[in-house]
Amino acid sequence: QEANGDVTLMGRVDDTIRCGGENIQPEEIETVLAAHPGVAACSVIGIPDAHWGQIVVGCITTDGDALDPKDLDAHCRNSTLAGYKRPKAYVTMDTLPRNAANKILRRVLRDQAIAARDGGDASFHALSAF
Repeated sequence: QEANGDVTLMGRVDDTIRCGGENIQPEEIETVLAAHPGVAACSVIGIPDAHWGQIVVGCITTDGDALDPKDLDAHCRNSTLAGYKRPKAYVTMDTLPRNAANKILRRVLRDQAIAARDGGDASFHALSAF
């Protein structure tokens, strides 16, 4: 926040997740998730939710061993991350989709996460307690 009261958004505005009236920037959450020892790579997206508008979803790749979503949630709880910013679900992936410039394709991640959720895919792990 600037001295005159203006707020400066960091990151891309179209990546902003709108959950329950709050605007959430994925970068802060990605920093916390990336600090978990079992996370090889991660990206955070918002997917549609009937109650909240969008929910925060962490897309995770690992170094081989499967991660328990409850362990990731505990890691986020033990960080400085505000509770409303914690991912409400995780999608485990082999790789994160990237473009030629090696940037993560969040649109593709959103489509994959929605398909995994709606198709009951085992890679989608919703936390029971929102």
